[in-house]
Amino acid sequence: MSTSSSTTTNADLARERASASFSPERITNFLDRGSPSSTARRREIESAVIADPSGIFDQTDDAYASRTELHVRALGRMVRMVELQRKLRVTEEEYEWIVDAVGEDLPTALHWIMFVPNIRTLCDEEQQKYWLDRALNYEAIGCYAQTELGHGSNVRALETTATYDCATDEFVVNSPTLTSKKFWPGTLGRTANVAMVIARLIDGGGVDRGVHNFIVPLRCPHSHRPLPGVEVGDVGPKIGYNKMDNGFCSFDNVRIPRFNMAARFAKIIPGTGEFVAKELSEAAKRINYVTMMYVRSQIIYESGKNLARGCTIAIRYACVRRQGFVSESSDEERQVIDYVSLQHTLLPLLAAAYAYRMVGKRVLLRLKETEAALLLPDTAVTKEQISDLHSSTSCLKSVCSKLASDGLEKARKCCGGHGFLVSSGLPELIGTYLQNPTVEGDNAMLHQQTVRVLLKILPTAAQLAKNGQANTGSAGPWEGTDCEYLVRGAAQILSEVAARAPAPPLNIGSPADLLDLQVLCAAHRRRASHLLLGVAKELRDAAGNGEEGADSWNGALVQMARASTAHATALILDNFRDIVDHPNDCLGPKEAAALRRLAVLLGVHGLETDLADFLEGGQVRPADTGKVRTAVKAALHAVRPDAVPLVDAWDFSDFRLKSALGRFDGDVYPAIMAACRREPLNATEPGPGYAEHLGAFIADGRRKRKQKEGGVVGTASRL
Repeated sequence: MSTSSSTTTNADLARERASASFSPERITNFLDRGSPSSTARRREIESAVIADPSGIFDQTDDAYASRTELHVRALGRMVRMVELQRKLRVTEEEYEWIVDAVGEDLPTALHWIMFVPNIRTLCDEEQQKYWLDRALNYEAIGCYAQTELGHGSNVRALETTATYDCATDEFVVNSPTLTSKKFWPGTLGRTANVAMVIARLIDGGGVDRGVHNFIVPLRCPHSHRPLPGVEVGDVGPKIGYNKMDNGFCSFDNVRIPRFNMAARFAKIIPGTGEFVAKELSEAAKRINYVTMMYVRSQIIYESGKNLARGCTIAIRYACVRRQGFVSESSDEERQVIDYVSLQHTLLPLLAAAYAYRMVGKRVLLRLKETEAALLLPDTAVTKEQISDLHSSTSCLKSVCSKLASDGLEKARKCCGGHGFLVSSGLPELIGTYLQNPTVEGDNAMLHQQTVRVLLKILPTAAQLAKNGQANTGSAGPWEGTDCEYLVRGAAQILSEVAARAPAPPLNIGSPADLLDLQVLCAAHRRRASHLLLGVAKELRDAAGNGEEGADSWNGALVQMARASTAHATALILDNFRDIVDHPNDCLGPKEAAALRRLAVLLGVHGLETDLADFLEGGQVRPADTGKVRTAVKAALHAVRPDAVPLVDAWDFSDFRLKSALGRFDGDVYPAIMAACRREPLNATEPGPGYAEHLGAFIADGRRKRKQKEGGVVGTASRL
């Protein structure tokens, strides 16, 4: 049975569910790692959280708590969650489920997301033996301290230093400037007692060896007070995410043993202070970036779940809410979900939620496989494969986090005024999610990182074009990577330019021609290839006009963002197509067909949204733009009957949604009023502030009126 309420009291929602064209449970199984047993286990864990007799997970009154109270409550929930985790024997693979069940980001989030993975990836065997046992038992609670007050994404410019002292065989960690203070790391402010600090390694000869990882104790393990030389605290209130203690930290001659430098791939020789780096392949040298890519992949994956929560709330409410009449002669009000304008906003967001979840899962799996291969002594992973993975995680993180954050706000607006209520569940969801377009690489910067890689494929594409092998020749070192289609696509366009014979536009005889998923995927791949070549041309033209490299690069940034976004969009849609074309065992034909309709909607809506790119690339004629819009309406019409079953398939419990509007049973309006009655402002009559402010103010107004009327007061008072 679903963890949501098992009954539907709202007739409209009941009708929506009764008309489902597929089994939501089978898609739930698909989302839960592809098996009914996984779904059963996840529900078991979630039920234990919801039914926990301590009541500590109840967030009903969190909206009325202070920042300090919120943090203390979150610490309590974290401790209780770990107790349940141990009692239920929740494995590391199942950890996501118990965190999701609690329904909020706990203060120890970065301990698991970044601190522990860094130890496993970058520390040698002896260091892992020492630190992992302490970390897994929460004796050492860690964070990842990279970002500084003055530098974030530009890792090479970080200012924190770790200088080796030959006399004591220690590193001396310092924050030499105001801007070198570590700033923003989650868990750092009040929770962590140790940090994985990214600092510039100064060896025994005074040579700067670039940034490396150092494990730096922050607080006494017994009193939790800051250690000598460490200044650490919370950064203060934020737009959202306020249960998390994002922190600042600075170091004043803090000494740590040489053992605390992550030494899997580099080390300092004791006494001499000589820096020795392990002989690595070009690919393995990039292992330091794996953790960053891992977190970006988590953001991609989580963007789907967070957007799905917003869609669940908005779509269920849009079925319950009625506004306007079905016709001029009818007294029946129309369901809001039946307004095509609202469908045009919400249903593509639902499609995107599924797509982001799927592509995020694929990238995480690929990253784990690559990391394991990199750690082998005879790794076959190439630098092109690592660059490709870096490119994909960068553009996907940027696109998915931006569209998810924008999409959550669109979903809120679709709920009208009630979406502005905290009890809708949307303000907290939006405020908490808003960090994601910025953290782990600002989205604008990430597009540049993607394009730096994509430009490297163009020589291979040019050679294929020259040889007339755009479709048949080898993509060289890019064979089998996400970039491979761009190599061939760019080669095809270059061949057409050389032959002065551009490919014909999409064959849009009717709008139905645009509802073919293969056609849509090909169109999005062609768009990405065209825009990438546009970046290269813009850079060449700037260089031909005498612009310096940095200036020409800066001038092309807007075009780079378009090309990077197009690449991400093509990857997302291709991955969606692969899944519906090759569904696993838990997806039957009806479920695959429902997901295919979502994929088609995502593709054709993307074509409409970025129509200018497709017109510029010659894929769509100006005369066909009306057919594109008609095709979007047809795709919306195809998805609309399954809108509620598709959000139900995510299996969000009411406990996790925390929304009066998105309740499974549809009993929206009593839930809104119940939330109103919990408001502390309503606890007394007259309300707070009346005696000291409002009462005297009203009395003063009464006196002034009497004075103006010469002391004559009417026989009846209306106040």
